Amino acid sequence: MNRIVLITNRAIRGNGTRKGQTLLKNVLKKANEPLRIAEVNPRSTKKHWQLGLVAEEKNSQFLKELAQESNGNGWLVFVHGNNQTSAKNLAKCFKLAELYNVNVLAFSWPSVHYGKIKSWLQFLPTSGVTPVGYVGKLLLGKIKQYKKAQKVARQSTHDFAASLQFIKENFIPNLSEDESVPNIVFHSMGNYLLKETTDTTKYDMAGLLEGFNRIVLHQADCKNQNHQQWLKLLAHNNVHITCNRKDKALMLSDYVNHLKGRNSRLGNVVNENNLTESINYQDWTSAHRKSASRGHALFLTKAARSPELHGYFEQLFS
Repeated sequence: MNRIVLITNRAIRGNGTRKGQTLLKNVLKKANEPLRIAEVNPRSTKKHWQLGLVAEEKNSQFLKELAQESNGNGWLVFVHGNNQTSAKNLAKCFKLAELYNVNVLAFSWPSVHYGKIKSWLQFLPTSGVTPVGYVGKLLLGKIKQYKKAQKVARQSTHDFAASLQFIKENFIPNLSEDESVPNIVFHSMGNYLLKETTDTTKYDMAGLLEGFNRIVLHQADCKNQNHQQWLKLLAHNNVHITCNRKDKALMLSDYVNHLKGRNSRLGNVVNENNLTESINYQDWTSAHRKSASRGHALFLTKAARSPELHGYFEQLFS
């Protein structure tokens, strides 16, 4: 099994001795608390897994040793998007590791403010509510959740920059010679987190990201307008941006952010490759339609379903 490791700013439940889904909370840690690292037990499966929390004082040494313990496969740093519990985030990590035969180092941030029980309770009908009212209630709940996630992303900029600094200082310099330089992928609202961190101008994002081979902005849920201005601050010459004009998740995001049904998110607007030499834009709208791949999670497409789409991400992630 490939290695799967989380760097997180989620609050830790209890004394940190739990091993399963209840270890990490769906709320931010306190400002004075440190980032924590947790690793998926090597004997875990995607259906039955355990997490081991690294002792706070051993974080740096753990990352150094992690980089040196080569299994011959490359590393992918993954930043997830909206509405992700630690379990849902890990599910994507398992799929990425399996599909592309890579080790995954993920930044896990609390982009959802409820767990399983509350998520189920929201579907219970309220007495006297009409079908239209019931749908409206669910929609308002989704919008509230989305806005909360955006707020948490803005609150996580310092922690995210600190995690990149941690990776830069302790992980990348200690990679063994047979390990390739890691790539980093931002999914959906993870791109909003990247943009907000870059826009604060408090952090040297060009320096923090210079150690990565490729930067992939996957189905980015942030404004398309003027995106090149903040991307220039990254000063990276190997940036790849995916697009699906029919992305249903970004279609809903358009309504929430702009109150119009027009495509305006970076991940659902077709941009021309001649806009800048350092950015490669890839429109997968037609591939999504032909392969029946997941419209918002294009990078989870299996080779059997779409060899072209899978091969594209395999090249970027390996």
